[in-house]
Amino acid sequence: MNNKAAKGTWAAAFTVGSVWFGTHVGGGFASGNQVVSYFAQYGMWAAVLPIIAMGILALVMYTVMKFAKLNGFTNYKDTFSALYPKPWMEVFFEIFYIVILLAAVAAAVAGAGEVLANFFGVDYSVTANKLIFNLIIVAVLIILSIFGVKLVIAASTVLSIAILISTAVVVIAGFAADFDAISANLLAQNGLEAAPYVDNAGEAIWRGVLVYAA
Repeated sequence: MNNKAAKGTWAAAFTVGSVWFGTHVGGGFASGNQVVSYFAQYGMWAAVLPIIAMGILALVMYTVMKFAKLNGFTNYKDTFSALYPKPWMEVFFEIFYIVILLAAVAAAVAGAGEVLANFFGVDYSVTANKLIFNLIIVAVLIILSIFGVKLVIAASTVLSIAILISTAVVVIAGFAADFDAISANLLAQNGLEAAPYVDNAGEAIWRGVLVYAA
């Protein structure tokens, strides 16, 4: 009985984590810009910064959800009305949230569209191609939304597992191979330049932890 409960708890936790992971990552994650901008450019700090930043995010989310549960709130509006002492603060947050949501969805669609176009070897910079692949991503999102939260959860769980496995393979292969040679080849093939290394612990903590978590 206890084993079943434990398995159920871990399965539920992984499902929730997968949905969170799926909603958190977007265009910046898919394209690599997010990792480079906030973490990778700071060298070895990149191994620690994401853990701290995501830990802060998890703690804040847990605290707010616990607060909502203890007060019997079942929606964001009631929760934020209780959290913010002034009515205008709630309104300001609603406006801010809508703007951020639209920007995040737009970035996710554009990033996913570009990745999909690159996968099929299509020039994403062409306006017509950009429109087609972005519409494909929008169609997928609409289909997922139409069939409800269960399909979204299932898709997030499957995709999260696939991403974790793929990342693990890439990381292991990277450690086993000549990293400098691989990096040079990738940069040359795609006409890119390596991001400059920033040797600044204060900036690393500011951007990689505080700004990212905020």
